[in-house]
Amino acid sequence: MFGLVETETQWNYDEFMSLSQTRLKADFHCVTRWSQLDNIWEGVHITEIAKRIRIRSQTRFVLIHGFGNYTINLPLTDLLNDDVLFAHTRNGEPLTPEHGWPLPLIVPKLYA
Repeated sequence: MFGLVETETQWNYDEFMSLSQTRLKADFHCVTRWSQLDNIWEGVHITEIAKRIRIRSQTRFVLIHGFGNYTINLPLTDLLNDDVLFAHTRNGEPLTPEHGWPLPLIVPKLYA
């Protein structure tokens, strides 16, 4: 995590998985125009990340980088919603590479 933060941080997979975990129920809306309702997601809540990196007050947008040169920009207000997490499990099953493994960002009010 880098940019307009007080503490630039990086974790390896094991370190990230040792962070506080959360479980929540939320819908999934794919950018390819299909939805699946009432998923049980497990992962690291965005507030766990935010408290560790301390986002600077002038930050308005974030740029998320993923595998395969995938990027998405989000308003900070959308990122910090109460149902946003980096997920590793859906409905009790670990995510697979075809479904975003290792840790896709899930933003239920928008898309995942």
